Amino acid sequence: MKRETLRPSITIAIPAYNEEESIEKVVKDCLKDLPKYFKDYEVLVVDDGSRDKTGEILDRLARSNKRIRVIHQPNGGYSKAMAVGIKSAKKEFVAYVPADGQYLVKDMAKMYPLMEDS
Repeated sequence: MKRETLRPSITIAIPAYNEEESIEKVVKDCLKDLPKYFKDYEVLVVDDGSRDKTGEILDRLARSNKRIRVIHQPNGGYSKAMAVGIKSAKKEFVAYVPADGQYLVKDMAKMYPLMEDS
């Protein structure tokens, strides 16, 4: 995709609960593919009270990349974590991907051209 056809900005919100097995791969996949479609982006992960190493993994990733933000909250369920991610987004568009890697940024590529430039 040519640089001038890239969308302005997006937040990818990822609700996560006990996803130590997959969260690093999902976040890294976002960071790899988002520049192909967007000029500016952030990956915002809402750690919904994980009891495994999800939070530690996310904090390590966030320290190494300024485009990653992590919100830690007590367990409130998937819907609450998704709502917090959407409300906390700082970019023009917001989308979410599941923390288990079932869907990835590239899976949404056909929708990106439908977004309006501002």
